[in-house]
Amino acid sequence: MFSGCRLPVLLSHQQGETPAGWLDVPGGRFTPDPATNAVADKAYGQMAWDTAVGQWVPTDARSISPDGTKYVAPNRSDIEIVDARSGATIHRIATHNWPNYVIAYTSSAIYMGATGQAPPPGLWKVDTGSWTLAQISTADVDWDVADDTAAWGTYGGLGVRRLDLATRRVTELYRADPNRDSGALVAGLVGSGVFVTTFYQGVSGEQLSSVVVVHPDGSVVHVDVPPALRYGSLEKPFQDGPTLLFLAYYPLEPAAPPASLHEWGLAAYDPAHGLTLVMTKAPEDLYFVGRCTLV
Repeated sequence: MFSGCRLPVLLSHQQGETPAGWLDVPGGRFTPDPATNAVADKAYGQMAWDTAVGQWVPTDARSISPDGTKYVAPNRSDIEIVDARSGATIHRIATHNWPNYVIAYTSSAIYMGATGQAPPPGLWKVDTGSWTLAQISTADVDWDVADDTAAWGTYGGLGVRRLDLATRRVTELYRADPNRDSGALVAGLVGSGVFVTTFYQGVSGEQLSSVVVVHPDGSVVHVDVPPALRYGSLEKPFQDGPTLLFLAYYPLEPAAPPASLHEWGLAAYDPAHGLTLVMTKAPEDLYFVGRCTLV
């Protein structure tokens, strides 16, 4: 799993430094890509690698269409759909500031939420056939992921809720343990369900408490956490097809007390291999900005 591929990543950088490039997996060698310098000037701190057009684009990876030909421009007062190859705006949808961020771009719709100062709760949908915008839910949920059947997110920090897009019904399907956990995160899609991590405040910061896959019928399957990742954390989840990638903060001595020294690496989950630590050295300021490409 993820052997012999290059991962496009964005790093924290100073002005004048090359902001993004390629991380060899599992070797760990980072190669800056000079082509990202020009994109950084118009990216508002965001960029992604668009495999379909073979170039970096000034938006985040979630905002790129599945076929890679279009993307949603970030940080605009209206929704602007941009041609990925030319950079020309091909559709503009007036929003009056809300919604303003992309949750998922599917083959038939763009699902969006609102963030910022006093944002309205809810979920919005842009139909990519007609380019019409409609609010499809007013539920006060922090929506994390969506496909064309459902949206999933957290409520009150501990509850995992699902919006059925056919019936518009919101159901709470999972709740973290309030006596143990300080929060839950919907990290990504696993088949028709979602991958959920819970965490608590430990001596080295947020530490992984449990990992589960929650299904639409409310059934929950616990995921084994390997010893290498215990007393650690899984951060910055990224959906790479059926696989989920994480920046992992893991203990150098897994059997030692939780206060032992930690290091940054990459972890991955897929149903065939489970949760594994796939790389033991990674920059701590890394952001995933595209799918891993075979060398």
